[in-house]
Amino acid sequence: YYNFLVSLLTDNPLIIILIGLSFTLWTMSGAIFNLLANSRCVLAWSFDRIFPARMAYVSERLHTPIYEIIFNIAIAEFLLYLYSFNISVVSFMAGTTLGYIFTFGSTAVAGILVPFLSRSRRIYESSGARRAFFGIPVITLLGVGTLAYFSVLGYGLLTNGTFGVNSPPSLLAIAAFWIAGVVIGSIFILYRKRQGVDINA
Repeated sequence: YYNFLVSLLTDNPLIIILIGLSFTLWTMSGAIFNLLANSRCVLAWSFDRIFPARMAYVSERLHTPIYEIIFNIAIAEFLLYLYSFNISVVSFMAGTTLGYIFTFGSTAVAGILVPFLSRSRRIYESSGARRAFFGIPVITLLGVGTLAYFSVLGYGLLTNGTFGVNSPPSLLAIAAFWIAGVVIGSIFILYRKRQGVDINA
C-alpha cells in the first residue's frame, strides 16, 4: 500500500502515525461518496423515467428521498450478505474495482464520441466543453486517455489472478450487474413507451 511506502521515507513516529491515521480515515469519505453516488443514480434514473417515479419522491417533512433510501438499504443488505457469506473479500473488492473500470471506460467512450454524434453534437457545440487542440476536440482527447488508462487497469486485473478479478464469482457478479441494468432499463423503456413517454426525448 502506498501509505506504507510513504511511511518508509521518514523516521518520525508522529508523521508515521498521521500517515496511517489519514489512510484509515479516508474510508469514511469514501463511504460518504459511495452513499451519495448511489442515491444520486437512483434519483437520476427516476427523473429519466427508467426507474419507478416513486424513487424520486422527496419527503416534505424529512427533506429526503425516503423510498430511494429504503431501496438502497435493501440492496446494500443483500450485497453485504453475499460479501459476508458467499464471496471472498478479494473477489468482492476486485469485482467492484472492475465494475468501476467498465463504468468509467464506457463513460470515456461516450466522451470520445460526443462531438461527432448528431444528437450530442448539438449539445456539445453549445457547451463550455467546446474546446479543441490542433483541431481535435479536447473531450475526445481526454476520453482516449481515460479509455487507455482504464484499459490497462482492466487488462491487468483480468490477466493477473493475484487480484481475484478473473475468478468465476467476480466475473459472474460483474456480468449480473450489467445484465440487470440492461434488463431493467429495457423493461422501463418499453413500459414508458406504452404510456406514450419517449425516454429518448
